[in-house]
Amino acid sequence: GDDKFTIESTHGAATSPFEETTALNTGPGDDTVEINNLTDILVVTGQAGNDTINMDGAGLGSSSTLNGDDGEDVFNLNAVIGTVTVNGGNHADTVNVNDVTDVLVVNGDAGGDTVNVYSTDAGSMSTLNGDAGNDVFNVRAMNGSVEVHGGADNDTVNVASLAPLLPNGPRTTPTGTIDDINALLTVDGGSGVMDVMNIDDSAAATSNKSGILTGNSLTGLGLEGPIGYLGREKLSIWLGSGANIFTINSTHSGET
Repeated sequence: GDDKFTIESTHGAATSPFEETTALNTGPGDDTVEINNLTDILVVTGQAGNDTINMDGAGLGSSSTLNGDDGEDVFNLNAVIGTVTVNGGNHADTVNVNDVTDVLVVNGDAGGDTVNVYSTDAGSMSTLNGDAGNDVFNVRAMNGSVEVHGGADNDTVNVASLAPLLPNGPRTTPTGTIDDINALLTVDGGSGVMDVMNIDDSAAATSNKSGILTGNSLTGLGLEGPIGYLGREKLSIWLGSGANIFTINSTHSGET
């Protein structure tokens, strides 16, 4: 059935460095799992159905693995503490990254998945793997480093405060900014034949920005760290109004 299960806390080993594992298998149905706290190791497997897994808290040094399995699953990561690994499984899954304190690894697995990055903390590390399928990554804000690996098929990475919303066409209508991209962002398109990256700074709070584009990076424009990229067939950049200075030292082999 469509079950709801809340994990308030889990047991842990009495002595270090030993760890104990808690495993939850939800079975068929559109299930909801609320994770409020845990100790040591937690494994949640959604199995069949369109499941929702909400990660709201964890203990320091803990390790969580969240498996969607079959169905179009939704993962709401509101507190990534310790190491959290998300495995989407089959079909088109959605991962909402709302806060990362420590280490996050997302594996989209099969299907056209969507990963939305709303916030990561300074000093955190997030690795987002699309794997198979036409995946979409929307990076709105980040203070900790993020790596995006598109994997197979044709993937899209949108970097903007309102992503996936972008200006309509080449004529700039102020829409989003990259003012909240405050750490290193690295994007690898993977093996698709039409991987796309869109960077929208058309509604920047500060006018008269300066930026530098090369065949593998974008720097300046108020970014705290560079945006590195490779394996892209198409790159689109929108700048805001004002007397911007934008230097193109080189471009990638595809369309810019």
